[in-house]
Amino acid sequence: MILFRNMKIIAFNLSQKFFTQEIIDDMIIHQKSAGFTLVEILVVLSIITILSVASISNLITNVPRYRLRQAITHIMSTLQSARLRAIKDNSYAVINFDPDGNGHPDGDYIAFVDNGSGMHGDWIWQPENGEPLITRGRLPRDVRITRTTFPKHRLRFNSQGHLMGINRSIYLKNTNDVSKKITVYASGNSRVD
Repeated sequence: MILFRNMKIIAFNLSQKFFTQEIIDDMIIHQKSAGFTLVEILVVLSIITILSVASISNLITNVPRYRLRQAITHIMSTLQSARLRAIKDNSYAVINFDPDGNGHPDGDYIAFVDNGSGMHGDWIWQPENGEPLITRGRLPRDVRITRTTFPKHRLRFNSQGHLMGINRSIYLKNTNDVSKKITVYASGNSRVD
């Protein structure tokens, strides 16, 4: 019985050595072949290319939408700044969407305090005789003003921050033909529709 037991232990030890040596040999073989094959690299590069094309095309379609939102934000900010400045200075504030006076809003706009000291009276194109400039801006290239519902593309706030006249609107459009309307109420508040 003892002999059988000893043979069993010897057989177990030999199998352990053989199994361990087999594992070591296998590890050495795998270390020599570690790395990526050309096919694996090409598959990964193909996947990266497909994902890049998809994200770039998505980005290209979203740029005009982003620029329209940017233009709306700038115009809304200009409207608010002009209104607050009219109240602060107890004067008029003008926003002119046709500062060159050609009759067509071409993307430039200017806001200034109109204190009536200019040579052309109190309804002018540009600030005169030291009238303070509030802001000057330009719409992004993908956005244009399609029309306005106020005379000569100019808005005017009085010293109480109210719009001179009735509710007015500015219509914007981007290159994807997405249109937005900014409404300026007689109360001086504005909203995007």
